[in-house]
Amino acid sequence: MYLPDPQDLHHHSSANKFDKSRRHNAELAAHVSFLIEELINPNRSVRENAKNELVALGDLALDDLLAALMTRNDQYQWRILPVLGAMGGTRAMRGVMTCLESGNTAIRSAAAQILGKSGHLEAVDALLAQLKRPENAGSLVAVLGALGQIGDRRVVPALVSIMHRTDVPSVRYTAIEALGKLGDRGVMDEIQRYVDDPSHHVRTRARDAIHALNTPEVRRKNLLAFDAD
Repeated sequence: MYLPDPQDLHHHSSANKFDKSRRHNAELAAHVSFLIEELINPNRSVRENAKNELVALGDLALDDLLAALMTRNDQYQWRILPVLGAMGGTRAMRGVMTCLESGNTAIRSAAAQILGKSGHLEAVDALLAQLKRPENAGSLVAVLGALGQIGDRRVVPALVSIMHRTDVPSVRYTAIEALGKLGDRGVMDEIQRYVDDPSHHVRTRARDAIHALNTPEVRRKNLLAFDAD
């Protein structure tokens, strides 16, 4: 009676496991590709289901999502950005950061909003770089809002500068709002210049920001920061 060599059985078993793993990876890649296509389906429910499944897959889908973000058109980018935002994490946010350089204002704005909500500190320099672009009120408002949300006080001088130099009320009042959120009382005199601005929105935001910077909690934090220096 023939008995197979145990070593042959081991090699056969390993080969089967390798084949199964390869098939599984190929099936997963195909499924992720299918879900990415479904992100632009005309049916909103289909798009939402695809987004939710991609988010649930997480790192298993991330490489393909990032590749599609780099190579597909604006329609795909618009749909992929919220998926990456829901995933979170450094690699996903770095992918979102690349869309700050898009030629599409809506995509730049969406990327900035996602980065602001994420609070991702690594995004600060990329967002600041956007302040040097030719002024576009739509995307600039989103960038300023994001800088205020992230909360890194290093951006204060840049926000003060753009607050003063812009002629666009929405840009000015968004910069003021961001400065109010950042909690640096050193900018109060700068903001004070706009409490009687001709624009209702600007003067309202200026007064709100000064009120926010005058709260006991902000005063205490500024004193602690001064003592630490």
